[in-house]
Amino acid sequence: MLSTKNPVVYDLCFEISLGLLVPVLLPRSRCDETLACIEYEASTWINAFSASSLPVIFKLLEDAVQNSRIHVAFVGRAWNQHDVPKKMHFSALLSAALSSEDHSKEFAVLIGQVATRCMLYLRDPLPLAAVIVYAREKKN
Repeated sequence: MLSTKNPVVYDLCFEISLGLLVPVLLPRSRCDETLACIEYEASTWINAFSASSLPVIFKLLEDAVQNSRIHVAFVGRAWNQHDVPKKMHFSALLSAALSSEDHSKEFAVLIGQVATRCMLYLRDPLPLAAVIVYAREKKN
């Protein structure tokens, strides 16, 4: 979605977007690793924005904020079922996106791209991998 021929304008728009999205995605308990991971996740979402994906992302973001306990419980069930360390270095937006079934095939690909990039960034990707597997199992 962010596109311009001027790299200065692009960088400023990206920083503004990041500054708006990161505070919404951060959980209550903050550590440096969580902050770095969620900043990376936010930048991944921003890079994936398109005109068609924005309404869906905003709907998921609103759901993640309004129903954060539901998404934390979803993540907790995934961790318990797959017996992995309980480290939530990803946002409720990503868990909301993974648990949602109300999206197009293109948006499912976008979620897969964001989740994959986040897993590559994380020091321990097992907690996120467990949520991805659990979400897949719930859909089948």
